[in-house]
Amino acid sequence: MRYTILAAMLLGAGLATPVMAAKKPAAPAPVQAHAPTAAPTWNNCFYLGWIRGVHVEQDELPDFMEQCLADKVPFGEDFEKYIKETSR
Repeated sequence: MRYTILAAMLLGAGLATPVMAAKKPAAPAPVQAHAPTAAPTWNNCFYLGWIRGVHVEQDELPDFMEQCLADKVPFGEDFEKYIKETSR
C-alpha cells in the first residue's frame, strides 16, 4: 500500500512539475547597462558626478555638468556598475 501511494505521489509530482515550469512569467527586457552612445543627458551626467563624488557645496557641479554635457567626460565602468545596481 505504501508503495502505491509513493508511486502515485511521484507520478503526480512528475506531471505537475512541467506544468508549473511552463507558467513562469516572461523575463523583463534587459536594461541598457552601458554608457550612452549619443550625447549624455542631464540625468546621466548628474548620476556620473554623484558616483564620482563631485562636491556641490564646493561649486564643482556646474563645471562638471558643463563638461559632461559637452561630452568631454568619459563614462566608464563606474557608471555601468551604477546602472546595473539600480536597475534591480
